[in-house]
Amino acid sequence: MSEIVTTGEKRLVLASGRAHPVLAQEVAAELGVEVLPMDAWDFANGEIYVRYGESVRGTDVFILQSHPAPINTWVMEHLIMIDALKRASAKRITAIAPSFPTHVRTRSTADASRSPRAWSRISTRPPARIA
Repeated sequence: MSEIVTTGEKRLVLASGRAHPVLAQEVAAELGVEVLPMDAWDFANGEIYVRYGESVRGTDVFILQSHPAPINTWVMEHLIMIDALKRASAKRITAIAPSFPTHVRTRSTADASRSPRAWSRISTRPPARIA
């Protein structure tokens, strides 16, 4: 009689979307794992196709996908990747969405010169000469 012997080891899998693959490679290098191979492309009508190159049955999968502009495309790809992993019988799926906030654009001097309050700050004196 043969038995199925399991060691109880958990296998960590890191998957990445197409929004920021360099970040996923750097995270994978720090963790000492490889990024899960994936085929992903956009159809002509805008639909997204995702298929993983290895079995993820029973694994803990972390999906790393940032959401830059256009945000709708990357969020939808993230959700499709989660769905593909769920259908491939991954044990647990953790979505990681790093945020890279951008700075708030300040008004340029050209914009400021058009506002009425800016006129009081504009000096009409010539710049001082340095001897």
